[in-house]
Amino acid sequence: MLERHIQKRQAPKVYAVVGDGFSEKIYFEKLKAAERLRNITIKPELPNRSGKGGGFVRVFKKAEELHQQGYDRVYCLIDFDTVLSENKVSSYNLKKARLEQKGVIVLESNPCFEIWLLLHFQRTGRAFTDCNEVGHTIRQNHLLSDYEKSQQYHQRKDLYSALKPLLCSNAVVNAQFLEQDRHIQNAYYPRCQIFKLICDLGICACDEILSKPK
Repeated sequence: MLERHIQKRQAPKVYAVVGDGFSEKIYFEKLKAAERLRNITIKPELPNRSGKGGGFVRVFKKAEELHQQGYDRVYCLIDFDTVLSENKVSSYNLKKARLEQKGVIVLESNPCFEIWLLLHFQRTGRAFTDCNEVGHTIRQNHLLSDYEKSQQYHQRKDLYSALKPLLCSNAVVNAQFLEQDRHIQNAYYPRCQIFKLICDLGICACDEILSKPK
């Protein structure tokens, strides 16, 4: 009698994505709806703003809580402009290292999440002074000439779907480019490590070395 080989169904992977702003939360909610990813559930989270600690401290705390709850991977999205403006780089690096040792993947955007949107249109090494300056540059492109940083705009526009044709060919490629030779750049040199999450989800292909979480 032939033995029957029963293939066990692979349990769905559950990813948590934690950020400190509505822009990234809405973006990943739209991504989740558009991609219908198999075996993966994305859980966008916003930390409780009434909790103790501000900025990255609050985000790190929420990410650690989700990691302890047993998520397969927890991605922590950090806008680095706040870290710089508050002169907390040393404290940030220390807490980041401790969090990464526990398995949380920290992805930085410098100055902010909007640099990810801009990279869909152009490769830039410009040191932006703040997020407003990035928004102004975004509006210079005809596809997002009406861009505004509001929940209503992000919900209505669905930036993930609107920019999807430029995701792999532009945004991911340009973001990977910014990872090269970072040790010779100053603290304000732009960065957006969100591409690592996009590649981990299998939406785009990335360079093997650069796509590994660090």
